[in-house]
Amino acid sequence: MALSRSCLARMLTSLTFLLAALVSTSHAARLTAAFQQSFDSASNSVVIRAELMHRDHPDSPLAPAEGTTLAQRWEAAVNRSDNQIAARGRRLAYFQTPVKRIGGFSGEYIMSIAFGTPPQRFVGLVDTGSDLVWVQCVKCPGCTNFVQPDPFYDPTISSSDEYIGCSDKQCFEFESPPLCSTTKTCRIDYGYVDGSFVSGTLTTETITLSNTAGANPVASGFVMGCMNNNSETGFDNYDGIIGFGRGTFSLPSQFSTIAYLRVFSYCLVPFAATTTQTSSMLFGTSDPANALGLVYTPLLDIGTTNYYVNMTGISLNGEALDILPSAFQYIKSTDSGGVIFDSGNAVTRFAPEVYNALRQAVSNLTQYREVNQSNLDKYCFNITGVQTPMYPKVTLHFGGMDGSSVVDFDLGDENSFGPYSGDEGVSCLAFRKSGSEESSIGGLQQANHYIETDVEKMRMGWVTKDCTV
Repeated sequence: MALSRSCLARMLTSLTFLLAALVSTSHAARLTAAFQQSFDSASNSVVIRAELMHRDHPDSPLAPAEGTTLAQRWEAAVNRSDNQIAARGRRLAYFQTPVKRIGGFSGEYIMSIAFGTPPQRFVGLVDTGSDLVWVQCVKCPGCTNFVQPDPFYDPTISSSDEYIGCSDKQCFEFESPPLCSTTKTCRIDYGYVDGSFVSGTLTTETITLSNTAGANPVASGFVMGCMNNNSETGFDNYDGIIGFGRGTFSLPSQFSTIAYLRVFSYCLVPFAATTTQTSSMLFGTSDPANALGLVYTPLLDIGTTNYYVNMTGISLNGEALDILPSAFQYIKSTDSGGVIFDSGNAVTRFAPEVYNALRQAVSNLTQYREVNQSNLDKYCFNITGVQTPMYPKVTLHFGGMDGSSVVDFDLGDENSFGPYSGDEGVSCLAFRKSGSEESSIGGLQQANHYIETDVEKMRMGWVTKDCTV
């Protein structure tokens, strides 16, 4: 059975002091003083600094073959994004609900994580489109076809593993009515829109994160999935999935409740640097002084998983494009449209009306000859012999916190344009057309921005930042 309510309360109190004692107040060398001020100036603040590793990094179990060029990696990232576009987020239905296969899942970042006492370390794929954190466990007859970098999680050698009973609150929160095993533990079946699935047992464990600032922070009572029956495809070369959505059981949501870390932020290095550097991720509390000068937009209360925001328009070189505001809005009656931030998807996808307007405007302002004209979903042009290409400046606009102001998300050339693997002398617009009315701001566009998500105040903020230093 799960821990009692009184025991959990005592554990949460001790956890706060444990985290404060374990987490160093000094920064990793590559983090600037501004990062420290942003998180540490608040009284009694606690900070965990972890690393996000891009799948193309040489130390990643998902790394491409040696010798793969930047252009080939960029094209592969776009293709991975293509495979996800038929639906938003990895997990949209439980296993017993029919789900349509739309191609294999592929996130962009991995993260080191450990469960158990003593810690058993794993590599998890970060997924902003789902809410469950799970790893594959021993006695997994349905996992024999997978290649993963670490041994399966073994609850029998952990002194902190506690199975959740099917009558416990967490089991009802996951699914109602709950699923029960023969031993009255909480069974879960978790299906994904690409047709893959996992099933196993819901449990609580001690979680340990690798902390780049010093001692590794430890938290108890973390709800995780111990999975022992998975689909035949979709989970090779990593140990599990780290759900980063807004739902109850995601990593940020649980840190918010059991460790009082209400804010998480990250600074993604640009795509060209992902094979040599990792990106910073921080969990902590917000800075009332806003030392970094972040601008904020509200997080919209839509659904339970994705991070919806109020996008209002796009400008090129300071001139607003003629796009109706309705093109960015979520339509509740049809459960369609809207704009989300999704670092797990490489490329920004715009609804057709928005993409077509952006493509035409870029074409009007670009002096280079268009190539690949038959592909209406990809806009590319020839820059052969051009040492310093001149690109139009793209700015995304969002509604401010007061409901009337507008805040800007400025994009650099590396955010807006990228190489084409078929020809080194060709550059392409780093935006694609969505397969629906929904739009998503992908990781390529988020790079070189310090982005903060405040789940308590329901807001997202950002500032342009060189994430390589």
